[in-house]
Amino acid sequence: MSSIKVKARVERTIIVDAQYYLSDVPHLRNYAEGTNKLGNPCLFYISQIEYSPDSPRVTSENLWTFFFQHGKYQLADAHAKDIRRHRKDYYMVNVYMMDHSGLYLSTNPFGCPWDSGQLGYAYISYDKLRKEYDIAADAPIPTHVTQTAVHQLEQELAMYTMYLNGDVHGLGYIDMKTGENEYIGDYYLGLSNVADQEDMLSFMIDNGIDEKMAESMLKEMIEA
Repeated sequence: MSSIKVKARVERTIIVDAQYYLSDVPHLRNYAEGTNKLGNPCLFYISQIEYSPDSPRVTSENLWTFFFQHGKYQLADAHAKDIRRHRKDYYMVNVYMMDHSGLYLSTNPFGCPWDSGQLGYAYISYDKLRKEYDIAADAPIPTHVTQTAVHQLEQELAMYTMYLNGDVHGLGYIDMKTGENEYIGDYYLGLSNVADQEDMLSFMIDNGIDEKMAESMLKEMIEA
């Protein structure tokens, strides 16, 4: 019986300590215990970031260029131009937007005539497409290459959608020995952004967080 009481006191101490160390983390969503590279006990946390991050249309190396026109929102890439008169030199894909409790972008129509419609299009030059996928200048572009490129477009639209809706989370940890708060970076944790999900998961596991715990934390953030 005493062992149960001791265990309860230990668990309560851990919770209280966590609350103390994490009290200054804004918009805390979840946390787990682990160790950093120094071997010190740490609290790894995920938070909803409170500032506006830089647009992934600026900070990321994007394959596509977005040419959008909207009376209310400025969503096009800064360097985008209307290339429809020169469409023979470009591969183009229509982009649609739904404006309802947030902004949502897709290569497929949303089917709502009141809150959605075509926003514009994304384009990539055939020269850039050939260079990106190592295709000879005079060779035709295979269908599987354009399909791969369109998949990349869908990833870029998904990340942009997350940015527009503030669906960006921060990962960091607090060294419980030194009290140091180390911020790792911003992550886009939407359902389709597998790359950021895998990066965050790998970082947590590599730093001593139980794999199932890390997966549970990530799943909770994605489905929130």
